[in-house]
Amino acid sequence: MASPHKSALGVTYVTLLGVTYELRPTLRACQQIETRFGGLRAAVIAVDNWALDGVAGVLHAVSETTEPLDLIKERVFEEGVALIAKQLIPVLSALMNPRGDTEPPKTPTT
Repeated sequence: MASPHKSALGVTYVTLLGVTYELRPTLRACQQIETRFGGLRAAVIAVDNWALDGVAGVLHAVSETTEPLDLIKERVFEEGVALIAKQLIPVLSALMNPRGDTEPPKTPTT
């Protein structure tokens, strides 16, 4: 079972053909995406380019579903790749910045 979600940006939901997926930017999801795409930047590029494999792969990882990837691909295709892609960009952003910080960390003074 996945560890509790700690992202300051929270959980989001995507519905594909009546099936709702809970998207959680977790360490496990990040690792799966890095393994599948070679890094978060490559995943962002794939999603931003509306690549079916990229959109479905990211959704599969961040939803932590046990459904086969091919089923997710079919649902993404039927629902609309562009529609789903635009919902995944904030989730990928949360993976890159899970605390939600908007300023660089301050250097401690001595």
